[in-house]
Amino acid sequence: MKKLIILSLFLTFMVSAKTADQMKEEALKACDTQVDQMPEASKDLILKSCKCNVENTDYEAILAHTTAGDTEKLQADMLAVAMKCQKEMQ
Repeated sequence: MKKLIILSLFLTFMVSAKTADQMKEEALKACDTQVDQMPEASKDLILKSCKCNVENTDYEAILAHTTAGDTEKLQADMLAVAMKCQKEMQ
């Protein structure tokens, strides 16, 4: 849940005047930055998890939900992605 809140805040800040492609590119860069700060033993798993979330996120929907102020749909979409990636990681 904590990761979902952080991801939600991150995506909200990314939305301002950006396209879906720009948001995705920035999210992928953020994955690399996040991994650089992790212990060597955790890097592969964290990078895989982060990139799964980025690749499965519908950034067009994020833009639409954010523009409409629909935080419930935004959080529901992000939770669905997080759950999907969690299953894939097992």
